[in-house]
Amino acid sequence: MDTIAASRAHSLKGEVSQLLPVLPEDLPFVYSISTCEENGFRWRYRGSFPDIAAFAQEYNAGTLVQFIVQDRSSGRQAGIVNIYGENLRDGWAYLGAVAAPEFQHTGVVVDGAATLLSYAFNVWALRKVYLDTIEYNMAEFEVGLRRISVEESRLKDHIFFGGRYWDMVTSAVYRERWYDLVSRVSAPRRPANAVCQAIPFDDFKAELLEVVGDEDAMQDSRLVSDLGMDSLQMAEAIAIVCSLAEVDGVDADPEVVTLGEFYDWYCRLL
Repeated sequence: MDTIAASRAHSLKGEVSQLLPVLPEDLPFVYSISTCEENGFRWRYRGSFPDIAAFAQEYNAGTLVQFIVQDRSSGRQAGIVNIYGENLRDGWAYLGAVAAPEFQHTGVVVDGAATLLSYAFNVWALRKVYLDTIEYNMAEFEVGLRRISVEESRLKDHIFFGGRYWDMVTSAVYRERWYDLVSRVSAPRRPANAVCQAIPFDDFKAELLEVVGDEDAMQDSRLVSDLGMDSLQMAEAIAIVCSLAEVDGVDADPEVVTLGEFYDWYCRLL
């Protein structure tokens, strides 16, 4: 892990998010996001509705650390991320993340999960962190997941939902692979009021090509079509743009979907 990545690994502040401890006054949000229609079947209670008093006693059970993900631009609570099921002797644990419905597909909670991954690898001697994904959730971040992790197991027809059975996929993010990715998207942040020269559009396009992973989708010089990135890819693209602009995060969530919009946003950050 290089000096740049190491200097940021302990931080609880991401590019578009920051992690905050779960306080007693946050319990209504934690309960709501854990049981709402959009998340209830994905998260811990799998569609059931625990008694609120019991929930207050057990919401943190089984976690090594748990945080609220806050959207840096609005200050709103965007989701929850945690490290759980840890085996510190053998060097592995699990990462969980869930987004409030209005923040799904924005990259904010994924950015928070990435921040927590770096924090966990820096604080504990973990060799790898597992991600359990039910097959019906894969479409939300399948392409990005392949870039950062390795599928280690697949339990066939393991979960029943929506009238059918689905696979449970366990992927692993390895420490060195994660450090390598963090190093490649990190760069020195420029001092306030310093000027950074924009790189040419074609060079910018090449930087994002690896993330998008679809060269055919990037043939148009300005790309008026949606890049179709999943939430993991979006979080990585945001990190790369902030790195190229040499800024420490952004003040507003970028509402961008095309390559041209990404480049225009990058130029505005300079």
